[in-house]
Amino acid sequence: MGRLHYTVTGIGDPVVFLHGFMEDASSWQHVARHFCTKTCITVDLHGHGRSFFNPQDKPSIALMAEQVSALIDELQLGHYQLVGHSLGGYVGCELLKTDSRLEQLIFLHSHPWPDPEEKKQDRNRVIELVKSKPTAFIREAFPKLFAFPEEHKPAIERYIRIAEQMDPMAIAWATAAMRDRPSYVNILAEKSGQVSIIQGELDPLIPTDKLHAFAEEHHIYWFEIARCGHMGQEENPEKVVELLKVILG
Repeated sequence: MGRLHYTVTGIGDPVVFLHGFMEDASSWQHVARHFCTKTCITVDLHGHGRSFFNPQDKPSIALMAEQVSALIDELQLGHYQLVGHSLGGYVGCELLKTDSRLEQLIFLHSHPWPDPEEKKQDRNRVIELVKSKPTAFIREAFPKLFAFPEEHKPAIERYIRIAEQMDPMAIAWATAAMRDRPSYVNILAEKSGQVSIIQGELDPLIPTDKLHAFAEEHHIYWFEIARCGHMGQEENPEKVVELLKVILG
């Protein structure tokens, strides 16, 4: 198993930050620096950022979680909290199932449902597109994640540059991993006391009302950010920091 790239800042109780699809650890630059009394570990997931990519590995969220768990072993953490953005939230769900050291999972623009058939077909189209026209896909994808993209042009360009440095096959691999992920409904319901959700009011990828109803049904802590799409760490980092300080303690 290859080694994931990561950075560590601060001193205190450990918090692991996992980024979203086609991002890297730098997506937390406006957030982690506000937690100097925590040991903040920002990780580049498989195939992202400066972490390795093995195209021979079968695409799997569970495998990505195993790699993060191996990093936790390496760092000799006896316990930790985890903030997962989008894809990072899926990886966090797998860790919630398998790693007793994980004390609390904070979803940032993530959800517990598997892809429906229509979404799986969309993922398949993405896989084919990134093999032939990765730049076109990347440049089209990122603005759609922001509720008001015209207000965040520098951030969008930065994310595009990060994604353009990825191996297109790594983008396809991660897409397939998300396509094939299982339902995490049962694990979140079972361990609802260890879960919090931060969601954007205008998230274009996740039905906010449906997710809120799920949180209420299972007594999961719920926080909503107004005028925010799928990228709260960029669209309103001050609010994300404020909420994380409440949740992380």
